[in-house]
Amino acid sequence: MAAPPVGHVRDGACRIIIGNIPDYVDADMLKPLFMEAGAIVSLELVYRADQQGGKPRHRGYGFCEYEDNVSRDAAVRNLNGRAVQGVSLRVKPADGAKEQHMRQHEAEMREVPRLELEAQTPIAQALKKLTLAEACEMMEQMKQLAADDEDKAARILDGNPQLCMAFLYIFYYFGLIERDPEAEQVITMKRKQKRKEKEREERDIKRRRRMGLEPPLEPPLAPSAAASPPPSPPPPTPQELELQQLPVADRQAIHALLPEQLAGFAATEREQLEAYQNIMKANPGKWLS
Repeated sequence: MAAPPVGHVRDGACRIIIGNIPDYVDADMLKPLFMEAGAIVSLELVYRADQQGGKPRHRGYGFCEYEDNVSRDAAVRNLNGRAVQGVSLRVKPADGAKEQHMRQHEAEMREVPRLELEAQTPIAQALKKLTLAEACEMMEQMKQLAADDEDKAARILDGNPQLCMAFLYIFYYFGLIERDPEAEQVITMKRKQKRKEKEREERDIKRRRRMGLEPPLEPPLAPSAAASPPPSPPPPTPQELELQQLPVADRQAIHALLPEQLAGFAATEREQLEAYQNIMKANPGKWLS
């Protein structure tokens, strides 16, 4: 079955928004419930731009249109809080401005060109969420780091085999290098080796603690004649990466939400929006302009 169009919803006045829909519930499962309130014109969920394993995934909300306002009001009155598969739905009249905002955001997210990788590894799946501009920015930052401090760049890549594999996939995509299964195998072996070393180190620390011994201290760093370079900024969190993909107008709208408006969202959605607000409050100049 083909994936539903991302962000596709019908126009109409007798509409409700359905929130807090479990991942495993689809429109066909919801229709009998919402037909209790009256005749339905359409019931459609809003789907993600990315898919997992080729299977379409909705965003946890959708829209239902009735033939008349009486049915719409009955649905809001009787179906809000109704449990579906053990999860309480949130049902309220659709706000035309908010609906248009959601559709615009979905359309913009769909139109942004992203990496299209054939590989199905976890690293490749994570890279598929990057836009082409973000992938180019990654390469540019690593190129600049290698130009400024080649040894530091080598240490970072040597200590992070996952990052090496990510750059390898990006190089394949842009045709910068030929596909090299041998290089992939070497990186995979290095990843396994790093994991085994970490597990061995953790076992050693636990053993020493059981014996009442302190874990071995790291050797002191050699003094440097030149001043140490400033520490690199921490990598962005998943929530910061999500914010980067939102248009500035969407960030400003989220930042402007009041507590009483946030209270109308489901708990998970409210927590996500509040986390976005906290990130933007810490550095408004970066996120709101």
